[in-house]
Formats: sequence, C-alpha cells, structure tokens
Amino acid sequence: MKTNTLLLGSIFLMALNLSAQNLGDLIKESESLFQKTRPLLVFPKSTKFDPKFDFYSEIDTTKNVNFLESELKKIQSQQFKKDIGLVFKANAQYNFRNSFDEETNNFNIGRVRAELEWNILRSGYTHNRTLSKRLENEMYMLQEEQVEAERILMRRQFRIDYTYVINSEKIDHLTKFLRFENEYFDFLNKLYFKKYIKRERLIEVSQQIHVLKNQLETLKKTNLLLKDSVSLPYQNRKSLPFLKLRLDSLSYASQTANLELQKENVYLQHKAINDLNFSFYVQENFNYSRVGHRFFPAVGVRFRAPIRFNHRKKVIDAKLKILAAQHIDKSVGEYNQIITWVGGYNEKLKDVRNQYKGWKVLEERIRILTVLKSELDNQETGVLLLELLEEEFKVLENMLQLKRQLYTTLSHVYELTRASNIEAIVTPVDLTEKTEQNKYSISKSLIYSLDFQIQFLKAKGSVKIEVHEQDLKTQEALNKANINFELVKELSSVSVEKAIQKELNQIHIEP
Repeated sequence: MKTNTLLLGSIFLMALNLSAQNLGDLIKESESLFQKTRPLLVFPKSTKFDPKFDFYSEIDTTKNVNFLESELKKIQSQQFKKDIGLVFKANAQYNFRNSFDEETNNFNIGRVRAELEWNILRSGYTHNRTLSKRLENEMYMLQEEQVEAERILMRRQFRIDYTYVINSEKIDHLTKFLRFENEYFDFLNKLYFKKYIKRERLIEVSQQIHVLKNQLETLKKTNLLLKDSVSLPYQNRKSLPFLKLRLDSLSYASQTANLELQKENVYLQHKAINDLNFSFYVQENFNYSRVGHRFFPAVGVRFRAPIRFNHRKKVIDAKLKILAAQHIDKSVGEYNQIITWVGGYNEKLKDVRNQYKGWKVLEERIRILTVLKSELDNQETGVLLLELLEEEFKVLENMLQLKRQLYTTLSHVYELTRASNIEAIVTPVDLTEKTEQNKYSISKSLIYSLDFQIQFLKAKGSVKIEVHEQDLKTQEALNKANINFELVKELSSVSVEKAIQKELNQIHIEP
C-alpha cells in the first residue's frame, strides 16, 4: 500500500513538473515572439518633407488634348488670315439640239465662261479676317486653360504614383503582419491544446490570416499592373510622408482673361456686316453658234442683303449675360469644391490624430503589462501583450488607408489651386505638436449666409467659435451642424465675415 502511494505521488509530481515545464516554454515562446515583433512596429509621429518630392515633373504634350486643340486653332487661324476671298468659277455648256438661247438671242451650239470673283464681305476678305480673329481668341482661351488641363493630367498620373508607393508600403506592412499572425496562431494553438484558451480566439486569428493573404495577393497584382505606368521618381520610393495643408497659402485664380475673349467673340460673331454679300468679278466669255464664234470680257459688282427684322443687339446682350452667369457659376463652384476638399482633408487628419491617440493608449497598456509580466510571469500577460501587438498592426494598417485618402484629397486640392509647386500648399505633419486653435466670432452677415460661414469654419479645421448670447438663430444653426461654441456678451475675436473677405482678397475674387 505504501509502495503504491509513493508511486502515485511520483507520477503526480512528474506531471506537475512536466506541466510547469511546458508552461515555462510557452511563456518563453510568447516573450520571444513579442521581443522579435515589437521593433517592427513604429508609428510615424513626425515626418520630414523631402525637397525632391514632386507632384509630377513632366507632362507629355501628346497626351494633352487641350494643347493639341490649341495647335489646331492656331493653324486654322493662319489659314483664314491668308485667304483674301478670291474665288475662281468656270462654266461650260453644249447645246445638242441647237435651241434658241434667249440670253444671247442666238442659236448657240456651245458656251464657256470663266470668272474670277473677289468677295469683300461674307465668305470673303472681311469675313475670313473675323473668323481668323475668333479662332485666335479660342486658341488663347485654350492656352489660358492649359494649366488646368495639365493639372488634370498631373492628378491622374499622381494617383497612379502614390497608389503604387502606398501599395508597396502596405505590402511590406501586411507581410510583417501575416508573419506575426502565423506565429501567433501557432502559439495560440499550443495554448488551446493545453486548454488554456477557448477555440473562438483561434478562429478569429485564422480568419485574419485568410484576409491578410487575400489583401496581399490583390495589392501585388495591382502593383504589377501599375508598374509600367509609374513615374521614374516613384518607382523606387519606399514611403510617402503625412502632410497637412497650409491654409493661408491656398489660392484660386479666376480666369477673367477668358471671359473677355469670349465676349469679344460674341461681338465678332454678330457684326452687322456679317450678313451682307459684296464682291467684284471679272469674266471671260466664249460663245459658239451657227454664225460663228466670239470672245468678250466683262466686269461687274454683286451685292446681296437680307431683308428682315434684326434683333442683333438683343442677342448680343443675352449672350453676354449668359457668359457672365456661367463664369460666376464656375468660379463659385470651384471655390466650393476647394472648401469641400479642404474640409475633407482636415477630417482625415483628425482621424490620423485619433489613431495616434489610440496608439498611445496601446503603448501605455503594453508598458504596464510588460511590468506586470516581469512580476507575474504567466501565459495570460503574454497573450495580452501579443493581442496588443496585433492591435498595433491594425492601427498602422488604418494609417496607411488614411494616407491613401489624404493623398487623393490632396491631388484634387492641388488641381483646383494655382500653386506653382506642391511645397507651397503643404507641410509635414508632427502628431506630437500641440495645435493652436484660431478663434473666430460668427454672426448674421449681409454678404454671407450662415450656412456658408459654417462651411468655411469646417474647412478651417480646429477653431474656437464665439457667439453672442442673444443671437439665438446663429446658436441654433451651429447646434444643428454639431459645432461647439462659446457664448459671450461681446464679440472680441475676428469675425468669420472678415476671415472670408481676407481669403477672397488673397485669391482675387470679389464677393
């Protein structure tokens, strides 16, 4: 009996020793995985702006339809300018039955007429000069729009470039993430085999591995398709910086020159003499009849004018009003686009800062758990640390997605503005810096509606807002827009109306 007791005790002690040994191995394995993975996770708190960074260096003119149309207008204008309105006419007639020709009062067998006509007005010298001037104006208008056309091509090319670079960043990140998840899954599988965790956690990690594999496959195929179209400076680029807009440097140039040229073309199109025909001609005639044949020259003048009621001035006035309305509508539309894109950019930057706050929370929890792990030395703290590393991988993945959205918005902002280079409107983001909030006061304006003022404030980003305590209408509008504000007895900060006026003065647009 005593022998059996000793045998059972020995077996129990051996089991405890084996279990403790296996648990110690698992703890070491989790610590090794943690130590190996932690250096790979670096949050981009601040970035330096590379002076070599360029939106797009060179535009291929063969791809620029605007440039090609401008060249066509130039050739057509030169062609009309060289056309002085000379027209050659020839007419031959043979009479098979020798019938009586009332025009010549004879029995003509045949007749030949050659004529050289010089058109002065319609379809002639003056008309061609007018057409040449209109085409020349259209050419200048296309040249004025050249910057806009080039920036559209820039934005399209830049989208290919930054997509390729950010995809490369994400491929590198997801490769590290997948490697970690595979090792993490093996570790969890051992814990599950020892009954330390439930099966649900294994299923979650397994699903995450499957998603990562699909993402990597898609990104690699996408980059393979894009590689031949990527600009040379971006082919070997490893990453792109986080940037913020310099709102004070944004400007929008209105194309007033085009409006004046369009007005001039309206006047040229409806000149009073455009409907009049006037020409000189010289003829040489040859008539062949039964009695003989004869040559005789002739000169003459032709004039034709339509008889109708003309509303030319009213038509011109109507077209000029339409042009002015279209120009205002386009200017306001593009400026509203800038407000929309800038507001969207600031919202994305706010998301980036929120991700940084989440990152700091994760870092603090890791620091605390690391201290606890040195004291507790059990598998639970090891699992929690690895879970936090997994969360940090996801935060960095979210940052790459936000970076893609930021660059998409940035490309649209740069297209709409008239900045000479991208350095003029952006600056690197430092997530550790404390941003100073500008202070504005908002009230009813005779020039700008409350809705427009609120849109302007949203585009400005992080600002403090003052409202007079008796201005209930403005308070209601701000509450509806979910904007926080401060009630004051007397407005002391810069008004939104003046801030808008300052922006308009910078971009040379009158309200």
